[in-house]
Amino acid sequence: MKQLFLSVILFLSSCGFVTPPPNAVDVGGIPITYKLEVMNKYAGYANFKGSYCQITLDPTDITSERNATVIIAHEYAHCVDWFKLKFSHNGFRNEGAIYGEYFARAQEGFAETYARMYIQKCGHSTAWFSPPAEYSFGTPCEGPDPSTVTPDKVTGGLNALNIYRPSPESQIR
Repeated sequence: MKQLFLSVILFLSSCGFVTPPPNAVDVGGIPITYKLEVMNKYAGYANFKGSYCQITLDPTDITSERNATVIIAHEYAHCVDWFKLKFSHNGFRNEGAIYGEYFARAQEGFAETYARMYIQKCGHSTAWFSPPAEYSFGTPCEGPDPSTVTPDKVTGGLNALNIYRPSPESQIR
């Protein structure tokens, strides 16, 4: 019996099955955890952990409610891409290049478009994302339906939105 139990444990651990930690918050049906870390390269970073998504934020790059919103919304969009769209980027190819060279990759174009659509709908409120208290602003406003974040949304008003980036060398990933 002990041998069988150990075999099951080894099998499950080899599959990469990880339950979300107790501090995970549910945001739009996705378990999210937050980590604050000075990264010196990225203002934010999303990491797929199997059964949850970890968003790492660089506190030195979050200097206003405005850029906190775009960074958190952008990183959350990567989680949406993994959990809800199965990393399809909802049909994006290189359309995000209109925002800048960094956003030409499909996953970055999708994430940036999601962030811009979120800001267009909700303004600079981060409360819906349940971030750490020091980065939670406004009242909850549910983000856009991921299926509506499509390549045709990158033109027109979304490109004209003045999205603040902390610095040219501090990109988001």
